[in-house]
Amino acid sequence: MPYGDNITDGPGYRLWNLVSELKRRYEVVILSVHESVYGELRKEKEIVEDKVLIKAIPYTPTFVAKSIREEEPDCLLFTPWSSLVFASAVRQYTATVVDYVGSSLMENLLYPRSNRSMLTSLKLKSFRYGDFMMCTNERQRYYLLGLYFASMRAWKCNRSPEDPIIHVVPMTYPSEPPLISDVAARKNDEFTILLMGALLPWYDYETLFKALHLLNKKTQAFRLVIMGGNAKTLKFDGTTYVKKLAHDYGLEDRTTITGLFAFRGRASFYSQADIGLVLGMRTLEDELSTRTRILDYLWGRLPIVTSGNDTLSDLAVSRRCGLHFNPGDYENLFQIFHELAKERRLLTEYRKNIESVLQKDLNPSKCLEPLASFLENPKIDTCRQTPFSLTTSLALYLNYLSGNRLISRINRTN
Repeated sequence: MPYGDNITDGPGYRLWNLVSELKRRYEVVILSVHESVYGELRKEKEIVEDKVLIKAIPYTPTFVAKSIREEEPDCLLFTPWSSLVFASAVRQYTATVVDYVGSSLMENLLYPRSNRSMLTSLKLKSFRYGDFMMCTNERQRYYLLGLYFASMRAWKCNRSPEDPIIHVVPMTYPSEPPLISDVAARKNDEFTILLMGALLPWYDYETLFKALHLLNKKTQAFRLVIMGGNAKTLKFDGTTYVKKLAHDYGLEDRTTITGLFAFRGRASFYSQADIGLVLGMRTLEDELSTRTRILDYLWGRLPIVTSGNDTLSDLAVSRRCGLHFNPGDYENLFQIFHELAKERRLLTEYRKNIESVLQKDLNPSKCLEPLASFLENPKIDTCRQTPFSLTTSLALYLNYLSGNRLISRINRTN
């Protein structure tokens, strides 16, 4: 989650912005295992940020269960859904919200990161546990409803015909405005293209550099800023790959890679850019996703150029907050860059439209209505089960330990 000097991902961004709204009505305590799984945390550590208590706790099934019991919560929120496995060691029923955020099974089609059969099994079981289940857009909802019926829970529950089963609670943007320091003000008139996010194998960098190669023949007054670095959870050296492409296309002097940095410093980059770029490959996951970087670009009042077929890309383009290019079509992307670099007035128009979209289509108070309604009167579903046994939790924990030992051995060897 993006507190302190942390980086973040989609689920972290989702939770942090949810909490920024929920804390106005409720006492919110976050139990975070991230510092234990990816860091060196061995003892509980408390952090207070923006009036929210964050308890970084060790990742062991018994410690997680103990921490949940000590809070005596009125409601538990698990985001992403896979964090549900931590509930397996809790021997009590508490009203539970399960947030599916994205289409996690689809993400593993393009770049497998886990045991896919185990992931599928756990996801099907997850539907038996939630009292209130939610996702971020209508397309995801239909995808999840298919999995829900495959899980067999539907045949064990007597639901009314109007029950949506999976509720749509859209992504919300940060409650605070983008704060920009004087030091970060633009110092030149270069047309600046910003690509936000870690360097990832499902970004189409080749198309981008081919387009910029054509742009370089037309004008020298542009710059590409890639805001991020190599993802810690992927075996993909994106930095080396992108630097090679920049060299091969003669764009080294026009390309800046920032490396990983605190997510809270991103607004300064937005203030120096003309457009925010979305560069995902065309996949099934792309159609189902909610691209958090688009929402954040809009929060930063940054017009977008997107190859995405996701719902936020559709919204931004239909409301004239940016433009869409055909995935893999570098000539189409070049033409868009060239037009926007010449006609800066279009960017001013797009920024005005962004203000309207933020207030109307993406207004946080409207987006949270279904969840807020449940939290006012949280109820336990009579046919709910506890699908994950303590054995499941321990098995996953042992798998995590063996993986960490392997990583530790590799690091010592290197």
